[in-house]
Amino acid sequence: TPCTGGSTICFTQEVRHLAGKLPCQGSYTLSYQADPFSPFGGWHFYGSHLTDLCVTLFGRGWQSAAAQLQGSKLRAVVHYPRFSVSLRSSPVKQPPVLQMDDRSYVLDDQGCYQAGMVHFLSVAEGAALGRVGELVSSVRLMDAILTSLREGGRPCPG
Repeated sequence: TPCTGGSTICFTQEVRHLAGKLPCQGSYTLSYQADPFSPFGGWHFYGSHLTDLCVTLFGRGWQSAAAQLQGSKLRAVVHYPRFSVSLRSSPVKQPPVLQMDDRSYVLDDQGCYQAGMVHFLSVAEGAALGRVGELVSSVRLMDAILTSLREGGRPCPG
């Protein structure tokens, strides 16, 4: 939803429940479908789901990101002060998945449009504020990932 911003997956109850409740240690992996060669703007088109999810689940405090492209698969490592999040994408259709050391969650991307519309209406009615800080951080993360790709995988600061 351009008016309220961000991936509608971030508005689902499941993601909102997990946000801020994950232990900030170790490493995590977020994976989802995204094609770096999509005619709809490359990795921006679905890769933004991953950057939005990363910032929604783990916060805006990321410090750097480094990315590599192998064929049509993109892997970016987002470094936070005490942990890291690996973002992985492939053009192959797959649900969004959050993996941790001891478990994994298949995140609901089927109910995301309804959740996004509910959020959009609450913003339009003045009942909910937008997520400006998260959105700016997600855009900065996207830029760091794409810059790292252009610069051969060099880590780019946040």
